[in-house]
Amino acid sequence: MRLIRTSLRAPRGATLVATLVALVIGSIAITLVARAAVAALATEARLARLARLRDDPGDALETIAHRLRDSSPRDGDLLQADGAVLALRARIGTGLVCAQARDTLLLAAGDDAAPWRDAWERAPRAGDVLRTSHDSGRAQSALRRVDAIDQPCAPGARAWSLRARWRVVTADTLPALAIGHAVRVAARERWTLHRGADNAWALGQATWDAALGTWATPQPLVAPMRSPAAGGFRVTAHDSTGAPLPLARLADATLVTLVAHADDAAAPDTMRIHVGAP
Repeated sequence: MRLIRTSLRAPRGATLVATLVALVIGSIAITLVARAAVAALATEARLARLARLRDDPGDALETIAHRLRDSSPRDGDLLQADGAVLALRARIGTGLVCAQARDTLLLAAGDDAAPWRDAWERAPRAGDVLRTSHDSGRAQSALRRVDAIDQPCAPGARAWSLRARWRVVTADTLPALAIGHAVRVAARERWTLHRGADNAWALGQATWDAALGTWATPQPLVAPMRSPAAGGFRVTAHDSTGAPLPLARLADATLVTLVAHADDAAAPDTMRIHVGAP
């Protein structure tokens, strides 16, 4: 009597499909894990940076100095620089013009070759200032309105993969700007001492809330600091001769001196920053 043998092997096609499904699931899992790892590393780096700032006033002064070096007092970027208060317009990003119609511009964040492509601190918003240089000189205007968009940047004009990210309306009509023209956007911020939740003095940063017409709650960066009366934070603007400047003459500033004194430090951290960048 002949025995009939049966095979339990799955058809070849079914095996291939199962393998492909497993590969796809594995790829998705790897991608999710990688994204989670990148997010965790970014969070850790941000917390480490804040921790360093809280431990070292010198790091906080370097952060302020970076913003001051990119400021232009003659364009009104120094709003206040005396006593224990520094208020200025700091650049939040540089974009490219995709299109212009009178007081309305479409802006892209930048192209792949631009060093500022991913350097935006945040999206522009009403109350920020848009500034640019052109053939006739320099121009700037406050932003009255900002809308987030997503559309091709100057379609047909260039072989760009750029996308227009914002439609901005300026308070003043700017000169005609060519497609691809770079513009800078600056926002008001203030650095000063304030009382923290633990009642200790802290050096913090506050941004301007244009909708409310006031400064937002400051974010503490370095604590504990000495009180304002004890010289915890001091700011002085100087002209080209080194003489201190009053508020009315901050447009003439060429140098700013910053002093920060931590509560437990024997000596203060001092930094002198040359300003007046174009």
